[in-house]
Amino acid sequence: MPLTHFAGHNLWLLKPSELNRGRGISVFDSLEVMKSLIVEHVNELKKSKNTTSASFVVQKYIEQPLLIGRRKFDIRVWVLLTQTHEFHLFREGYVRTSSVPFSISPSNLSDKFVHLTNNAIQKDSGSYGLYESGNQLSFFDFRNYLRDLSHSELDFDKDIFADIKNIVKKSMYAVRKKMDSENRRYSFEIFGYDFILDADFNVWLIEANTNPCLEETSELLQTLIPRMLDDAFKLTLDQVFPSVIPTGEVVEYPVAGYDNSTNMW
Repeated sequence: MPLTHFAGHNLWLLKPSELNRGRGISVFDSLEVMKSLIVEHVNELKKSKNTTSASFVVQKYIEQPLLIGRRKFDIRVWVLLTQTHEFHLFREGYVRTSSVPFSISPSNLSDKFVHLTNNAIQKDSGSYGLYESGNQLSFFDFRNYLRDLSHSELDFDKDIFADIKNIVKKSMYAVRKKMDSENRRYSFEIFGYDFILDADFNVWLIEANTNPCLEETSELLQTLIPRMLDDAFKLTLDQVFPSVIPTGEVVEYPVAGYDNSTNMW
């Protein structure tokens, strides 16, 4: 076990597989607590008459993550799987930050504002948006943050993003031809991959999400999401239903550092 995964508390994460947006995720430190959390979740399903079979993911909690301003963060990137089973990684993503200082004290294991960076969770914090607009940072700002770390000689693109690409590639090669169980002729999907860095700058995959949140909760996402979707449609819908749009009617979604004619996937 990497040293960054253990700092004396032996914490774990429990995630109901059928939920998203941070719902139902718990941090625990004993087998007894895990069992009680599972029973509680199953009972809630029964009360709601939900016929979904309960299944869970259990992950080791990284107890020594890299922090921004003493707060936890993760990295969200988008991955496109096309109708021909090709996959693409969008060239820009964003960093999601928590609102309060990080701690693994047993007294705050239930504090979701400490442990979960999902916007659906953080937006209810009294400190939401206090440090970053929408609790988000662009890759450009994150590169600058890494440069400002006096002990860091890390290159975001050559080290961190390169590792993200490799992990995405391995995971997609493993499942890309199994995703469409109904063998539909034309289908595509955009996934939200979440990664975390530990205190030693190692990259770890947290999860890959279907139906990722596309809320434009900051100026950053108001810029990235329309371009991400438009460029995805050019690789999918436009390949099946080609059309000629008069030059004067073309809608562009500019992103700094990229030409409007460049597909960012």
